[in-house]
This record gives sequence, C-alpha cells and structure tokens, in this order.
Amino acid sequence: MKKVSYLLVAYKSNDVIGDAVKSIQLQTGGFEREIIVIDNFASENCRDIVTPLASDVNVKINAQNDGFTRGVNQATSLATGEYLFYLNPDVQLTPDCTRLLINELEGDLQLAAAAPQLLNQDGFVQQSVRNFPTFATLIYEHFGLARLFPRSLRFGRWKNRYFDHRSRVYVAQPMASAFLVRRDVLDRIGAWDVRFFIFFSDVDICRRLIDAGYRIIFAPDAKAHHGLGGSTRKEGSWLIYDSHRGFYRYLVKHELRGFRILLRPFAAAILSVSAVLRVIYREAISAVT
Repeated sequence: MKKVSYLLVAYKSNDVIGDAVKSIQLQTGGFEREIIVIDNFASENCRDIVTPLASDVNVKINAQNDGFTRGVNQATSLATGEYLFYLNPDVQLTPDCTRLLINELEGDLQLAAAAPQLLNQDGFVQQSVRNFPTFATLIYEHFGLARLFPRSLRFGRWKNRYFDHRSRVYVAQPMASAFLVRRDVLDRIGAWDVRFFIFFSDVDICRRLIDAGYRIIFAPDAKAHHGLGGSTRKEGSWLIYDSHRGFYRYLVKHELRGFRILLRPFAAAILSVSAVLRVIYREAISAVT
C-alpha cells in the first residue's frame, strides 16, 4: 500500500491549520498517511491545535524562523511516504483530492508532480498556474505592459492569465500551496534550495523537475480550498524585499547565465527600485487606513 506524507510548514497559522489537518483526516482512498508539521513560530506552538485532531501527527517546533524552505526540507527529511504532499496551512483538501492526484502519477514515470485546482473560500477558481519568469518578465511587469495586456501571450505569459484552470494539462509552475511530488524524483534532483527564504523556492523546484526531464500535471478534477496568503498577510514590508530578492536569485540561477550575465545589474536595479516603491506605497496605504 502506498503512503502519502502530508508536509506543512506553519508560521502564525493557528487560526487555519486545524481545518487543514481535518481535511487531511477526511481524505478517501487506499493509502497510508502521515502528517508532519514544522512550526516556525515557537511562541504560538501549533501542537496544541493539531494533536487533538490527529494524535499521530509529528510536530516539530523550531526555536527560530529560518525560513519556509528550510522548514520544507526539514519536513521532507522526516517523511517516509512514496508521495510527498506539500500543503500550506491555509489549504483544505476536498475528500478525494489526494486519491485523484495519486491516480495521475501512477504508471507514468515521466510525471513527477501533480497539483489540484485551487478555489477561493467562495468557490471561485484561483489563478494558480504560471509560466517560468525570464528577464523579459521584469520589463513587462515593471513597466506596465503585463498590466495593460494581461491576457497577451507575450506580455502576460508569466502570470498566465489566459490559462482557463479547468483543463487537465502539463504545466510549468503550479502554486505549491498544494503540490504532490513523487519522493523518488525529489531524491534524484535534490532538496529545495534554501537560498530562497520563502518566495520562488516553488518556482525553482518546478524548474529543476522539468529541466531534469520530468513533467508536472495540473489536475482540475482534484480540488482544494486555499486562503490566499495565510500567515504572510500578517507580516510586514520585509516580505516584499524577500519576494524581489527571490526573483533575482531565480533569474541568476536559471536565466542570467553565459552572455546574459551582463543583464544581472539591470535586473538587480529594476527589482530594487520596484521593491522600494512597493514598500513606500504599502506604508502610505497603511498610514491612511
């Protein structure tokens, strides 16, 4: 019998993680399961929330927050399942979600991962599938072209707003809020890259899967409700800096190599200015409200 390891990294997530664990407990299908929770906010201690719901849950409390990606690797190192189901604490799976995703991966050795259709709490479909960003993405996003032409195959390519999110299709980068990965494949390509503190670690892992010759399937029949943001909504402007830093590190690692290394200073400048402007705007809005 196959085993699924549900891996959650929590940070100020006590208000939502209980519902996530409940949804895991309600999963249907003929597989074993284990739940591993890494809590990066020790003073809150989510063990008191999840243990009454699942007595066999494995909860590790970190004394300090060393980042989402380190938490992911920590959870992965404890997992014993053939399938690793990475979940955000603000996600609730529909009862047949895991079973449908496993069915997608069974029997196709080229398929490394599967992602469900994500829904808002009101049932509307979330935009959860993107393409990989490039240097051109910086230009389109930060000079307004992507905003002016969001459904353009060129200018809107990164955020993929023309994708209908209702088709079963191979994709580049689904949101890793709910992301089922074969353990044997992850063992081949290596751990999540901890140089990404939070943002773009999922983009990087998808890129590495595809660069290694594997495919990722978007399976809209499998569904999960996602709270969009979870604990990150409670954080300050440092998250903006981290997202821009992650963007730059991704480009340096995967795109700006060879002769394109000459574009790195321009990428750094664009992202730095954008981060500062976004922080100023955020602080101004906060002051008004």
